[in-house]
Amino acid sequence: MADKFQQYSEVLSALVAEMAACAPPAWTAGRLSIQCDGRRIDYALKNDSQPGTAVLSDELRRLAEALYTRMAQQGETWRQATVTYTRTGNDVNFTTSFDYEGKAPQSASATAAPAPAPARGLGGWTKKLCVGLGLGLGLSGVALAQDPEALVSAFIADYEAWNNKAIARGTDMPSIEEAEADYAKLIAKYCPPGFRSQPVAFGTHAQHSPQLEKIVSVDIGGDKALVRTLYARTKPILLQHRYEYRLEKKMGRWYLSSMQYVDDDGKKYEGL
Repeated sequence: MADKFQQYSEVLSALVAEMAACAPPAWTAGRLSIQCDGRRIDYALKNDSQPGTAVLSDELRRLAEALYTRMAQQGETWRQATVTYTRTGNDVNFTTSFDYEGKAPQSASATAAPAPAPARGLGGWTKKLCVGLGLGLGLSGVALAQDPEALVSAFIADYEAWNNKAIARGTDMPSIEEAEADYAKLIAKYCPPGFRSQPVAFGTHAQHSPQLEKIVSVDIGGDKALVRTLYARTKPILLQHRYEYRLEKKMGRWYLSSMQYVDDDGKKYEGL
């Protein structure tokens, strides 16, 4: 289940973030039900204990359809998916459940509640959403690259180091807060001032690794640049991901402004 969750992590992250955005501000939890009979997809975002009605956005519908399509392409065709989030302060955690025709439901917990020992229900993969990132130090610094290709290569290496440090700490709340602080420093190093990052994600297999992710093309035009990469590994399963890194040159140096996962249909999902 770990690799399945990792494979769909970008779209699940965006889906849960959009759920929280569609819900009334007073909600501290919500449950999205997605039903598909092979011809149409129906959605409902509810909270049985708190007042108010969620307003489903076009982006939420698009992300729900993207999740179904991407899983179906891998032979994971479900008839109902349930995504439940809970909000505690500035943190948003979630769980998922998939109901298949003629098969037992498959569930995956992605909560980050404190526990005496790490409970990594996804074979070591933990997904956590947060609204805003804490600031902090902790990553060893490297000289900021002066060209797009070198900057992307340095980011990939630093990302893997951050991921491995985060997973080694565990998934109790203090450890997750340290991982958030380290990630904020990583973003501050490579992205322009004031950049607002996507939610934090880390797992037993880093989403970016200099050993597995290779640069395949670099296009530079004035103060804009596009670097394309291919992430490929064979164990424990064959997995390939394509990414597009977009950079901007400001104040005499390059900054990362976007990093998108590109699926097999060419759809792109922000992951920076």
